[in-house]
Amino acid sequence: MHSISRTALIAAAILATQAHAATDGTLGSSSTGSLNITLNSVVAPQAQIRISGLTDVNFGSVQIGQTPAPITQSNICVHMTIPGTYSIALDGGGTTTGADGFLSGFLSGLVYDWIFTDRSGLAVTGASGAGLNPSSSATCGAGQYASLQIAPHEVPDAGLAGGGGAFTGLLTLIVSPE
Repeated sequence: MHSISRTALIAAAILATQAHAATDGTLGSSSTGSLNITLNSVVAPQAQIRISGLTDVNFGSVQIGQTPAPITQSNICVHMTIPGTYSIALDGGGTTTGADGFLSGFLSGLVYDWIFTDRSGLAVTGASGAGLNPSSSATCGAGQYASLQIAPHEVPDAGLAGGGGAFTGLLTLIVSPE
């Protein structure tokens, strides 16, 4: 019942507002004019974000007992539709103390670390970071790219006769507006 009377009151106010046009006052010892005032409220736009430019990483063949040189991807674009900052969460399946990610192998695994750096040079190590600066352009460009460095630890002996074996894994990066 309350919502019906409220709706009727709002409708009456709208009709009353629409029924009048602005009027000028008349010449006299005082003068009164009137005008309609309208304000349409809208919901503020929500920031949308996109990460692009990621490429698969292949360290090639590395001898057991050696530590591969880190690989850096330097053309990662993180773009937001409105100004602001973003946060990132990285998940590389790491469960080993002191390592971010884990690559599974035949009888063992290979751990690795990463460093994600936003376009302004703010570095994130570990599982998450905040206050990062996105690109102002959807296609990025000079000085607008983020980077990701992946650094495996020493390649372990997989425990196989003859040694060797492949290590694979997935690194997931989730960016969100703050």
